[in-house]
Amino acid sequence: MMSPELALSVMTVPDAPFEARVTAAAAAGFDGIGLRPGDRTRAHEAGLSDADMQAMLRQGGLDVVEIDVISGWGATGEPLASAQRHEQRVFELADALGGRHVTVVGDVEGPPDRVASTFAGLCDRAAEHGLAVGLEYLPWTTVPDLPSARRIVEDAGRPNGGVVIDSWHHFRGGDDLGLLEDVPADLVAAVQVDDAGPRQDDIPLEEETMERELPGDGTFDLSGFLGALRHVLVDTPLCVEVISPRLGRMPTTKAVAMAAAATRSVLAASR
Repeated sequence: MMSPELALSVMTVPDAPFEARVTAAAAAGFDGIGLRPGDRTRAHEAGLSDADMQAMLRQGGLDVVEIDVISGWGATGEPLASAQRHEQRVFELADALGGRHVTVVGDVEGPPDRVASTFAGLCDRAAEHGLAVGLEYLPWTTVPDLPSARRIVEDAGRPNGGVVIDSWHHFRGGDDLGLLEDVPADLVAAVQVDDAGPRQDDIPLEEETMERELPGDGTFDLSGFLGALRHVLVDTPLCVEVISPRLGRMPTTKAVAMAAAATRSVLAASR
C-alpha cells in the first residue's frame, strides 16, 4: 500500500498543549494534526498568538487536517442552536489556522429530507471557510453504520460533504469490509485508525470506546480494514485516533511516537 498522509487526531493526546502536540507530531513524522476550538483558546491563554501557532505548524511541516467535533447538528430546538453556536468557534479556528474537514457526530432527528437539508446547510456554511464536513457514524446513534452515513451525505449532494470511517466504530458496528471496498473514494473525508480488545458485553459501547488500543495491539483485522480502503487512502488522510487513558498519562512525545510507530507497522503488514 502507498504510504498515506498521516494525521495525529486530537483525542490521542487530548490534553496536550498546542506547542507540545505540534513538536511531538513533527518528531514522529506526522503530516498533520487535529485540533479543537478549545486548543486554540488555551494556546491564547498561554500567551501564543495565531501567528505564533501558524509559525509552529510551518516549522513542523504540519497542516491542520481535522477539527473536532460538532455534535447536535442533526437535532432540533436548543441542541441544534447550541451546535450552530459551536460551529462558529470551529470556523474561527479554521480561518485562523486552516483545516481540511470538521468531524460531525450524533443522533439525527426528523425525516430523511429534513436530515439531508440540515447536513447540506452545514456543508454550505463550512465551505465558506474552506472546510469539508465529515459525518462519522457511531453504532449507538441513529447514524450507526456506513450505509446510514452515506445515505445522508449522498442525499445532501454537497461536494464538500463526506463520511469519516473509524476502524473502532466500523468493527463494533456492521463489521463488513465489503462496504469499505465499495465506498467511492471521493465520498470519504477521512479514515481513522485504532484498535480494541475483545468486546466486553457488560460495558456500553459509549464507555468502551474510551479505552482503545494502539493499532496492532488489539483484535481488529486492521490489515483487512486498510486493504479494503486502499483506493481511498491514495488521497485521503489516515488519522490516528487512539483514545486511551494509558497514553494520556504518558509524556506527549512518547505517546505520539508510539502511535505513529504502531500505525506504520500495521500499514506495512497490509501491503
